[in-house]
Amino acid sequence: YRAVNLRFAHAVADEAERCTGRAMAWIQDYHFALASEFLRAMRPSLFIHQFWHIPFPPPDILRLLPTGTHESLLRGMLGNDLVEFQIDRYAENFMDCVEQFIPEARVDPVRQTITFRDRVIHVGAFAISIDVERYEAMARCDEATQRVRILRDRYARGGRQLGVCVDRIDYTKGIPERLRALDTLWAESPELRGRFTFIFVATPSRSNVPAYNTLERDVVDTTIAVNKRYGTRDWTPIVLINENVDADLLAAVYRAGDLCIVSSLQDGMNLVAKEFVACQVDERGVLMLSRFTGSAEEIEGACLINPFNVDGFVSAIRTSLDMSPDERRRRMRRMRRQLHNSTIFDWLDSILARATAIMSQQHVTV
Repeated sequence: YRAVNLRFAHAVADEAERCTGRAMAWIQDYHFALASEFLRAMRPSLFIHQFWHIPFPPPDILRLLPTGTHESLLRGMLGNDLVEFQIDRYAENFMDCVEQFIPEARVDPVRQTITFRDRVIHVGAFAISIDVERYEAMARCDEATQRVRILRDRYARGGRQLGVCVDRIDYTKGIPERLRALDTLWAESPELRGRFTFIFVATPSRSNVPAYNTLERDVVDTTIAVNKRYGTRDWTPIVLINENVDADLLAAVYRAGDLCIVSSLQDGMNLVAKEFVACQVDERGVLMLSRFTGSAEEIEGACLINPFNVDGFVSAIRTSLDMSPDERRRRMRRMRRQLHNSTIFDWLDSILARATAIMSQQHVTV
């Protein structure tokens, strides 16, 4: 990990050397937690900032890393001029960790700054989003409208509802928990069998890693078992699409859904939730959203779930299926309004504006 971070730092430093004026480097995610410290040593005048896509844990969780690792990670990140997180809680967790594990650092939680080695590091929350207009356009186009009609004729005819979910195969996404909740629902409530079909788009991910490969096989095997247990001649409970799906087809799937389940066990933001909302141009769908996603702290109108609580999960599915069209419309309209005010372009503009403002306040000799 250290060697890879050092290699990328050298590459960025070489590129920065060719820039005229003061250069800016933007680092992405946890893969490069040490890179900014290396870069700072190579190019002291470089403005460095980093967006941390995943949740940042509180001190009691971070200290579970091998001895010394958590401190090295924090010191590495303190090479930045600005560290960006998805939501306020992750930013607060980072500052709490620095305060607890880096004794020479001075944390100001009010100003959201950290003073370290005669430098000031700024910390902020910037919720990532999507290109809302693009997803809406894909969902509204004639081809998508035709696909929606086909999907609903095939899977939601006769008053049946259509549930959807879209995930890459990953242990953080709560996929076994979701399948267990559906199994429990149909086992405990036979009257709900045939009441809704669930389309599950499961994109393969890191299939060369044994743990991911095992999870993928488990998902397929569980789906087959559930379908065998409850399926009938004219009803397949779970339709599994275990392959990569183009964005335009996903937009039609999102639009066709009466219900979308996002059951992540931990997620920095989760953009599937936002994609579903953007594509719900007919405002028929209910968003069931894990409270352990960053999106849950930003989106108002979703039905929040705890994927670890199977009984509560099952109850939330029942509630969502029974929700009236007016209530669905009211909730979805509110979520869509929020989403239009927080797009990927707003995210980018806010980060670059903050970085530029900090740069203008610094007195650095290039």
